Amino acid sequence: AQESRGLGDVYKRQALHWYSGQQFANVYHSHLLMPQKPLFATEATRDLNTNGDDWESGEAYGADIIGDMNNWVVGWTDWNLLLNTSGGPRHIDGGCDAPIMADVAKQEIYFRPQYYYFGQFTKFVPPKSIKIGVEKIVQTALQGSPSFLHGADIIAEVCSGGSSQLWDFAVNDTNKLLSSKTLADLCFTAPDASMTGANLQLSFSWDGLTCNSNDESQQFSWLHDGHIVNKRTNLCLDIEAVDLKKNQGYEYVTLAKCSNSLTQIWVSDQGKIKNNARARCLDAGGSFIHTTAFKTPSNEVVVVVENISDNDWEFKLKYNNNATKVKAPAHSIQTLIWPSF
Repeated sequence: AQESRGLGDVYKRQALHWYSGQQFANVYHSHLLMPQKPLFATEATRDLNTNGDDWESGEAYGADIIGDMNNWVVGWTDWNLLLNTSGGPRHIDGGCDAPIMADVAKQEIYFRPQYYYFGQFTKFVPPKSIKIGVEKIVQTALQGSPSFLHGADIIAEVCSGGSSQLWDFAVNDTNKLLSSKTLADLCFTAPDASMTGANLQLSFSWDGLTCNSNDESQQFSWLHDGHIVNKRTNLCLDIEAVDLKKNQGYEYVTLAKCSNSLTQIWVSDQGKIKNNARARCLDAGGSFIHTTAFKTPSNEVVVVVENISDNDWEFKLKYNNNATKVKAPAHSIQTLIWPSF
């Protein structure tokens, strides 16, 4: 947009902060608009939290860094690497959190969870490393559950009216894209027809699955009786019986054989798609396994894997003709290094 206004020569780089949430679609589109202007994440922090075991803060760092790196961001900066135990010094009231906190009176420092998550990148991804592609396929260990391929998982979340719960889809729509109203280029995609009970996906246009109104796997009809049916599979939207993250209060949305189950009956609610039986709305949630990969100047392949779920997950890491089996423990982050060949 700035290029079209003749401002392209005024600046050399684009900067972004993280305070509006994980807007990775917009980050990607900023790159598309001006690919010659590198993207740099110049600020991130959280409000002061005195709980030394607040690992959610670390997970937030990991998820944001990985999401940015996967969408053309070339660097990431923490606003506050070191603060005192009051979250300062600061020119206004209220403190911030930091990876390292210092107790000035006791002359002691404390390492917060963010420190260890941030360190997975600062220690193992040296300057001049090159971002390389990584295809993520996660096979669940639960009977009847599917593989998760590309994009983000669709979840049924407590209704909030947030941007991730607004859909461009209405009752009596027939064979139409079920697309996000506020998140660019995101559409429902049905898994393979043989995978009854498969968790639905959002197709990311930059992830190899472009929203396509001619693709029957992306065509849905919202019937007058409340069922939402996929054209290719002739299966209905349902809420998965297994809640993989009960503490977070959401469940996965699946395709299942159409029935009279109330978990398949959906109503329109001011742009939201709501299931009254579970008091949940469709939400463009997020994958619980986050991955990114780099090739270092010494030709090592570095893969960072973050698991934000309550479950351990096993996966195979494949590179060229080599493969190894790895476990991602619940609420963990790890860096895997493939030696140069």
